[in-house]
Amino acid sequence: MEHSKAEKALERVIAAAGKLSILGVLSNGETKRIDEARGVLMTTQTNDRRKKYKLFLYGVLRYSTPAAVLLCAIALGQVRITNLKGGERNELCQLIQNNQSSINHSTIVELAIKCQISTSVNDVPSSLPAAPSSPGDKRSGKRRRLSKTTGTASENQGQLTALNISSNDPAFASTRGQRVIERASLHGIAKVFDEYMCSAIRRVAVQNEIKAAVTTVLPLWGGPVDCLMSLDICELEVKQLAMALFNAKVTWVGQGLHLVLKEGSTVSIPSCSEATLKGVQDEAIIEVFGPEIREAIWESPVRNRELEEGKHLTECISMIVTQNGAIINLSLGLERCLQLQNILYS
Repeated sequence: MEHSKAEKALERVIAAAGKLSILGVLSNGETKRIDEARGVLMTTQTNDRRKKYKLFLYGVLRYSTPAAVLLCAIALGQVRITNLKGGERNELCQLIQNNQSSINHSTIVELAIKCQISTSVNDVPSSLPAAPSSPGDKRSGKRRRLSKTTGTASENQGQLTALNISSNDPAFASTRGQRVIERASLHGIAKVFDEYMCSAIRRVAVQNEIKAAVTTVLPLWGGPVDCLMSLDICELEVKQLAMALFNAKVTWVGQGLHLVLKEGSTVSIPSCSEATLKGVQDEAIIEVFGPEIREAIWESPVRNRELEEGKHLTECISMIVTQNGAIINLSLGLERCLQLQNILYS
């Protein structure tokens, strides 16, 4: 079966990653293409091609890493990217996110930082200076914004348990008497989670490294206190994980969030609010997180109480859904959590 244009483009990106990870240096031509991409990303564009290129680079940076932006610039460039149709560019962006393990070599990450590629879309100015006009630019235009991805999942079973969650959530109310560890290593999460789950966790730049947005809260003493692990989930993966874990259908309609629950009822949530889903079957835990996380959950005091009460669905897993992604919280037993901590943050 012939590969799609997006798949062929991904092959070029991965090939460039392999070559660059060995050579460790950029050619003059590659440096120029990176400078062009950085300039397009950081300034207002009026030319249609540059607008398309900017939106694509923004999406890659948002859902992947600066290293991926660098590789797209040198392997594809503006012409190849903008010759793709809109759907093909979206497919390529998704493919890049799903293949981060083939792209985020430490050498490439360091080169991306040296080339001053933004580490996050938060670094892209909200009030952008205009790019210099080219001879072909005869019209002015307004900066386009990257639209949120919308779509549907199907059927469900989850339980909506809370709305308008804020920083007052008891799980995050205080770190007194607790140890908070942030930002797991990429090779660490690869030892705990499968490839899909690794790609679903948001990436953050820390100095010269790309880390995974995984936070672990540990008690400073033993006893019946739960350990909490939080995973910051990329927006593109929220629908699939909500369905896999809670059998809940999540869609974005306009500026609002819609949740369809097991019984078919729909809850509409304004864009400024959040919702928490709880109630996960044991089979779903193994399917999504794997056996190690499942065993850690079963050692949790909360799960022990649930089993004593005859509850089949566990609330040791919750998912806070927002317009920009989700936070999955895992309540774990202390001993297993300590073992996972040593793996994740090594």
